[in-house]
Amino acid sequence: MRNPRILLVDDSMQNRVLMRAFLEADGYELHEAANGNTALAMARDGPAYDLVVLDLMLPGMDGFTILTELKKDPKNRDVPVLVMSVLGEDAARVRAIGLGASDFLTRPAGRAEVLVRVRGLIRQRLLQDRLDDSFFKLTSLVRTTEVHLADLMRTGEVVSDPLPALVEQVRLASKAGRAPEMIAAIDDTGVGARGRLFRGSMEYRHVRINAEVPSVGSNGTAQVHAGVWNAPEPVADPWVRTFHDVLSEGVGEIRNLAFSVAPGIALAAVNYQGGADAFDAEVVRGYALHWQFVRRVEESARGIAEAFEYTVSALARAAESYDDQAGIHIRRVAEYSRELAEHVGMPLPFVRTIHVHAQMHDVGKLHVPQEILKKPSGLTEEETEVLKYHTTEGARILGDHPRLKMAASIALTHHERWDGSGYPGGLAGEAIPIEGRIVKLADVYDALRSRRAYKSSIDHADVVATMLRGDGRIQPDHFDPELLKAFVQIAPVFAEIGERMAG
Repeated sequence: MRNPRILLVDDSMQNRVLMRAFLEADGYELHEAANGNTALAMARDGPAYDLVVLDLMLPGMDGFTILTELKKDPKNRDVPVLVMSVLGEDAARVRAIGLGASDFLTRPAGRAEVLVRVRGLIRQRLLQDRLDDSFFKLTSLVRTTEVHLADLMRTGEVVSDPLPALVEQVRLASKAGRAPEMIAAIDDTGVGARGRLFRGSMEYRHVRINAEVPSVGSNGTAQVHAGVWNAPEPVADPWVRTFHDVLSEGVGEIRNLAFSVAPGIALAAVNYQGGADAFDAEVVRGYALHWQFVRRVEESARGIAEAFEYTVSALARAAESYDDQAGIHIRRVAEYSRELAEHVGMPLPFVRTIHVHAQMHDVGKLHVPQEILKKPSGLTEEETEVLKYHTTEGARILGDHPRLKMAASIALTHHERWDGSGYPGGLAGEAIPIEGRIVKLADVYDALRSRRAYKSSIDHADVVATMLRGDGRIQPDHFDPELLKAFVQIAPVFAEIGERMAG
């Protein structure tokens, strides 16, 4: 940690020598200016100061003018100013305080009084910096949380990798000019700990960690450990030793670090400019706990999603229980739909959702009489109309819950046709939701390839030819032309899925 830096502005050599003796003996770094122009240039272009000690009686530009200019400068407006002057009258004191001075001391002043005032103002500056840093840390953490919350609201899970954003916020929450050179994020994968190393906000290396990351105890709690280390202090903390062993090869010399270890994770920021302190450790600790929270939310959301997907699959299987081949049919349609959605550039949440929800495209068949579904020969016109009800019944069964919105849309629209000749709504073109258009194509492909009681299977090449040229019942203008073009491009993938998942 650097010593507090003070700018002393006084034209008297005798006063400067005396103040230097007072302040340097107390551990302060003193910079001196003998006139206003020099002082303003040093404040503007030099290092950041923690305190300005200002005489009012100066040649040329007086202390009041210097004070006014300092408070106009964004870099220096919050730096405390201790005014010292032989002008002890109330008018000078009131004017100086009104212009932004933090304190006023009448000369002559003894060493004890000078140091009391200086220490108080330096402490005030430090506390204000800590308050500002804490506020910035809080707001940056809120911004990071908003990203993860948006994922949860949109998809029910944390889609974004949380670490790059957290690493960037650790850097931003460090004091100005003191961002660490590198940040290491370590987590327990269940088969050992792994480390991800970041320089700036860019990840550049993975390492394996031969150290145990604390696990959650039986009561759901574990000790959260945070600390700092600065060379040449002895390396006594076992986690400091671990970070040295793991990171020295990738970082080179480790001069200091701030770290936090929480259940299942560890976060370390390495090589701060000017050394690491307790505040840096608190910043790292806050983000480590946020990372741990995000991981726990991910695990919980993953468990909920898996349970939801299992329920969806069970409902879809129940709807297809009339046919031994139908269970594998719905899984193939889900695979085809995912591949097609991904190939045409749909967003990842859409691709993941359609992969699950496409399984429920025929859930409305729960309300279609079994004798119609199992009939080995062609259906009568009346029976065909009854079968068509499975689209609207499927949408009704799935309801309007947000988590099932796409599934309900697929159930309702997967028999609509691009040319408007489909059912139940006779929708055409882009009036048909994209998920319905995708599952339409996937369902027709698999239906043609599959053996049924009333038909034999068709091989892949013939199915592709039928969908592109038509056969009387199926015409190419039944399908979204862009999706049909994409289907041709990935037809070999469809063929592979059909062979791999053959019933």
